[in-house]
Amino acid sequence: MADNDFPVAVIGIACRLPQAENSSQFWEFICEKRDANGDLPAERAKDLEHLVQKVDPENFVNANSPFFTGCFFESIDKFDANFFGISPEEAQYIDPQQRFFLRTGWEAIEDAGIAASIFGSETGVYIGYPEEKYLKILPHINLAAALGTHPPFIAARLSYTLNLRGPSFLVNAACSASLVAAHVAC
Repeated sequence: MADNDFPVAVIGIACRLPQAENSSQFWEFICEKRDANGDLPAERAKDLEHLVQKVDPENFVNANSPFFTGCFFESIDKFDANFFGISPEEAQYIDPQQRFFLRTGWEAIEDAGIAASIFGSETGVYIGYPEEKYLKILPHINLAAALGTHPPFIAARLSYTLNLRGPSFLVNAACSASLVAAHVAC
C-alpha cells in the first residue's frame, strides 16, 4: 500500500438497509429517529424451517427468541437476475448479501453519473466482508450455491458484470473490514 497524497472523493452513494431501500429513505429514517427493530415478517418464517431443524427446538418455543425479532430487510427476494446476466436458477442460490451488493453497487455508479463510462474501465472493486453465513443454512449445496455464496465472488461478480479491468477483491478484517477495504482502495 502506497502512501498517497492525492484527494479522494465519494461521488456516488447507495445503500439498502432495514426500512430504507436507498440513501434518501435512510436519511429520513435517521431524522425521524425511527427504530428498525421488529418482528420476523410472516412470509420469511419459512426461511427458518431448515435452520430450526439444526438448532435446539427449545430456542424456538418462545416467540421472544432473538430468531423472531430483529432488523429485517424488505424485498429480500426482489432481484433482477437478468439485468446482471444471471440465470434464474443460479440467482436463487446467490447469497442475499451478494445480490444486495450487485444492486447497490450499480445504484452507486448510477448515482455518480458515470454508468455510461465505467464499462471496460480500469475501475477497481474493493469490498469489506466480515463473514459468510448463508451457505450454512442452505438445505443442499450444488455448484450454483457454492459460487453464489463464495465471498470473493461478491467483488468479482460486479467486476465481471461491468467488465471492470481494475483490481477486484474482498477484504476480511472482521469488524473493520470496510475501513480496511477503503484504505486499500485509496
